Amino acid sequence: MPELPLPTNHIADQKAAECSYLIRNLCAYFGREILTREIIPLPNVTELVLCKVLEWCEHHKNDPDTGGDRSYDIDEWDQKYFSVDEEMLFEIILVRFP
Repeated sequence: MPELPLPTNHIADQKAAECSYLIRNLCAYFGREILTREIIPLPNVTELVLCKVLEWCEHHKNDPDTGGDRSYDIDEWDQKYFSVDEEMLFEIILVRFP
């Protein structure tokens, strides 16, 4: 899987990074050209939030596609992950979900 250059000095696995709808949409818009960019622009996303989202994406990149069906069971890892203040949670939601 190709790697994506992100503005945090991180190189993210494309499969993991595309767990973020924002990044997935950028990849769809730019196509393969995005892989040649020095850094993929992510407006209004702080480094801290992007690192947090990439942590979630990396953890869940091999999860089966549920076709939009959401489970209400939240495992221990996700419970700890989402134990953040409301502002951070809001920022994560904006980057991760549509």
